[in-house]
Amino acid sequence: MRLNPFWRRAAILAAGALASSAALAGDFGELLNGPGSGHVNLHPSRDVWIGVTGVPNVALPRGKNAIRFAVIDSGVLLDHPQLRGLIVATRDFSGEGISDRDGHGTVDAIIATMAQALVEPEKKESDFEFLIAKVTRTKDGKTAPMRSAVIAAIKWAAENKAKVVNLSLGFQDDEADNAELCKTIADLKDISFFAAAGNSGPQIREFPAACESPNMTSVGLSAPWSGYGQVIMPGDGSIGLTRLK
Repeated sequence: MRLNPFWRRAAILAAGALASSAALAGDFGELLNGPGSGHVNLHPSRDVWIGVTGVPNVALPRGKNAIRFAVIDSGVLLDHPQLRGLIVATRDFSGEGISDRDGHGTVDAIIATMAQALVEPEKKESDFEFLIAKVTRTKDGKTAPMRSAVIAAIKWAAENKAKVVNLSLGFQDDEADNAELCKTIADLKDISFFAAAGNSGPQIREFPAACESPNMTSVGLSAPWSGYGQVIMPGDGSIGLTRLK
């Protein structure tokens, strides 16, 4: 699938977002991008929401021709004002429930809408609708994705007609350990995948960004700790957060 520049920019923004958590062993990987760690509390109290700057405080109504964008990450806060009404389906592959304990997945989805806010600020309808899959588990304060869950989530997104899939996560095992993950992506030729290149420097390959497939675009940052990406975003992936009024 060939994306127009608008959708490509949205996907790149989302793949270059936010902070990482430490990697765990085995089936587990890490959330990307960013050198920092820890959770982002987007709903600190019943009447208070924290949102992303540069995006409307309240989500626009979903347009009739909205592109279906899958965010495979740490889940979502379903009632977040900047996403409300844009989420068409969710699936929990973690066993923890779809709620986002980390903030990473929610912010990734919000950032995808930033392209429209930058390019078409006068538009009254959203060009996005979201599929949200949760593939992480949180233990001892650390949130990490599971490779088996990521593979299952990609297949679910395809079944639900996703056009773009964002994967701001990664696994540093060798190519053989990630063969099924890469094959799953390569087989879905009509879907465009965007994956973060990693937090451990350009020498370290991070999967799925390192999967060699025409429908995969790896996204790095200009920071020295970033992995190598086919697309390099300026800066360190930091975003602005603000209290929503």
